[in-house]
Amino acid sequence: MVADSGTSTPSRSPTSTSTHEQICGFSWADRVRFAAEVGLQVDPRSGPWRNKWVVGNIFEPAAALFTDDGRPLDWTVTHVLLAAGAVAVER
Repeated sequence: MVADSGTSTPSRSPTSTSTHEQICGFSWADRVRFAAEVGLQVDPRSGPWRNKWVVGNIFEPAAALFTDDGRPLDWTVTHVLLAAGAVAVER
């Protein structure tokens, strides 16, 4: 549940909208599994993270997250870096 504080949020560019909304429901494990299914190995330096500046300066001034019974929730990750390469196939 998102509680709106009544402030406006910055608009997103059309190019970022389509790519971000296509994958936002995937967990990190989903992304790694999908990469493996198409023959890619995820670099161990890859991973999700929460940008505290984005949360504090963009999200928190405009909204807050709560459970169904009203308890506050932490913001989820804001960014994912996934670098992967093809897995060599032995012949």
